[in-house]
Amino acid sequence: MSASIPVTARTEYLGVGHRVAAAVAVALLAVGLGALVILRALRVDSSLVVGVVAGAVVGSIAVAAVGRQLSRGAVILTVDDEWIYLGNEDVTIEEIAVARLRSVAPGGAVATSTSSMRGSSARRLTVKGCGYLQLEVARLDTAPDADEVVDRWQVAVMGSDPAAQEVAARLVALVPRRHIVVDTPTAASGPRIARVADAGTDDAAERLWEAATRMHDAVMSEYAPYELDTDLALRSPTVTDVTRPAVARFQEAMDAAEALRTDRFPDDRDYADRYQRSVFALREAWQRCLTDTAD
Repeated sequence: MSASIPVTARTEYLGVGHRVAAAVAVALLAVGLGALVILRALRVDSSLVVGVVAGAVVGSIAVAAVGRQLSRGAVILTVDDEWIYLGNEDVTIEEIAVARLRSVAPGGAVATSTSSMRGSSARRLTVKGCGYLQLEVARLDTAPDADEVVDRWQVAVMGSDPAAQEVAARLVALVPRRHIVVDTPTAASGPRIARVADAGTDDAAERLWEAATRMHDAVMSEYAPYELDTDLALRSPTVTDVTRPAVARFQEAMDAAEALRTDRFPDDRDYADRYQRSVFALREAWQRCLTDTAD
């Protein structure tokens, strides 16, 4: 069987140079318009007025043109049968074996800022106003007898880009299928689920929070194929039709859980408990989407 052709999703974004050029261009244009009003009010010679205004306008256009010529930054996500390559092409590109991939899911919302993509933010490859995929990758340095440790990546992708859709679909296909069924704290009967708020120690609270993040990831991994495969989405109205109450509740629960999620265990245990409860609600809403045939 022949190996598949690698596919690359490239998400470009404007850098500092572009923003500075745009700001200078706007400032020069404002200076030109202001000079026109002021110099005419002072009855300055028309030729001087024309020279000053024209100089400001020409300067604005020239700076804007220079800004457009500057190279844009880009987030790269490439996948083939054995390797995933991701990173900022101006900083560094990481090479990750497919076997280390543990989960992939849509981020659930567009990014509100463009990450520096360096240092502590090296795995946060987000671009303002752009959606992103969340990938979980097993670390290579995990001790043999220790619980597996994963790194979470956020990688900007344009949902309308066919290449990004193909990359996302391949990643989803490469993740081992996992289906985790849990009881929810809203059930009238059945075993009571341990709550972060009731944990006897901070370590116990953190373990419960970590369990909630894994449950969150599991739901998003199960939902990802419906988000990334148009044909599957069209065949599954009970999961994707937002006019259905169950789907609308799931979308609201997904947004709520994503808004409360943090990269590390929060110092505020009440906040961690709110996140855990939001994940329980998310899981319950997801199960409702899968089981309800009508509302």
